[in-house]
Amino acid sequence: MAGPKLVAAVVAPGRTIYTEAPAAKAWDADQKREVDIVKAGGAKGPGETVSLPELEVKRLRSLGFLLAEGAVPVVTAPGPSFDSAEGPQIKVA
Repeated sequence: MAGPKLVAAVVAPGRTIYTEAPAAKAWDADQKREVDIVKAGGAKGPGETVSLPELEVKRLRSLGFLLAEGAVPVVTAPGPSFDSAEGPQIKVA
């Protein structure tokens, strides 16, 4: 049986999606039993493409984490940067 259908989608501006969360088993000495450990995997930021199951893509689009299908991400400039030599200077005489 095949897994869920994967769909490519673009992360919305101002959002981050964590994918590929690896799971492992570890022994918890306090609880004296084996427990599941899940660590966040690869972070994908605004404008990056992620491949997720179709139902997850629909859910994340409705929450505003992914752009609508066919939407073009808005390109933003990094903004101005200033060096300390370019700022105001005070000279003591």
